[in-house]
Amino acid sequence: MGQRSTVLVPLCGKTLDLIWLAGNGEKVIGIEVVEQACHEFFRENNIPYVVKKVQGSDCLVFTSQVDALDITIYNCDFYALTAELTGRRCDAVWDRGSFVAINPDMRIHYAKQLVSLMSSGGKSLLSALEYDYRERHDPGPPFCISEGVVHDAFSAFASIIRLQTSVLPKERFESYGLSCVEEHIFQLTFR
Repeated sequence: MGQRSTVLVPLCGKTLDLIWLAGNGEKVIGIEVVEQACHEFFRENNIPYVVKKVQGSDCLVFTSQVDALDITIYNCDFYALTAELTGRRCDAVWDRGSFVAINPDMRIHYAKQLVSLMSSGGKSLLSALEYDYRERHDPGPPFCISEGVVHDAFSAFASIIRLQTSVLPKERFESYGLSCVEEHIFQLTFR
């Protein structure tokens, strides 16, 4: 990312990726719909924080009070967040688990929402999991995301490059009844 960027982490939960990104000098914006997860992220990591309500919305904003960790989490519906609400467009996205978690019928809407929050030329790293969906005991997340699914959702808004594919260790997905899971990492460059 080079110089200081604003990195968006959608559906962030309590991921430690927020701390890693901020610790590497980035301004981090997380989005999380579960208020308890926002509180727990700061408490579990001993990060002093303040919470403010955004006037005219249902959104709460959790902000780190540690200068070296520029982390802000917006506690709201991902689809309700706007660049006007955050006061900026983001330069980058780290999508470690949100695209695989959303309902398949919301993928295009998700892509459009990301575009609305991004600067032109902004980049995203997207992690997708691919497996034989017929082996799943239940149909829920993480959903199977092939390269074709990524192209279907994002090609109208971004150029897409698959950077890496690796087979995940069996213990990470044994409980799902899957024989093999591949993780694909894609780089998206928004137009």
